[in-house]
Amino acid sequence: GALDFGIQIYNRDKNKFLTLENLGFDKKFEIKNPIRDIFEDAQKNIWIATEGDAVFKLDLKNKKIKHYTTNSGLPSDAVYGIIQDKSNNYWFSTNKGIATLKVKNDKFFTFNTFDGLPTNDFESGAIAISSDGKLYFGSKKGLVSFYPDQLDFPSTPINLLVTNFRIFNNTVDVNKP
Repeated sequence: GALDFGIQIYNRDKNKFLTLENLGFDKKFEIKNPIRDIFEDAQKNIWIATEGDAVFKLDLKNKKIKHYTTNSGLPSDAVYGIIQDKSNNYWFSTNKGIATLKVKNDKFFTFNTFDGLPTNDFESGAIAISSDGKLYFGSKKGLVSFYPDQLDFPSTPINLLVTNFRIFNNTVDVNKP
């Protein structure tokens, strides 16, 4: 990534860098915020973490770009690192915790201080995986590490139903302005 020239990918056959437009991608694609990490996954997709534009997935084979944001389920649009675990799920470090994108359902799940993390704020590019599959994330308060296959994820979302709402022990009619 470059500030003035956007994203360019080195083509070994041509021995030069090509823009995404030269590679057949939509020329309207633009990243407006600083790039914090670039990651190539096992399927040869390129993932770009940005500070403000969240995450872009470049599918080089099909010439498609997918944009993941808070609207997609990320906890923040400031993403500092991306990595893929041994189950092919993706992990993202942000300023609001660590998120994972489960490939089987294309859904995000977020871990933060409520789940035991020492902080929600992580460092740019400070992310790694060991040969045995342990993930490492550099945070403002030290190193966070875990085996992703040992974490419990809810199998179904929790459906919350509010039957009564009170303020100072007085029931409030939420249908009234």
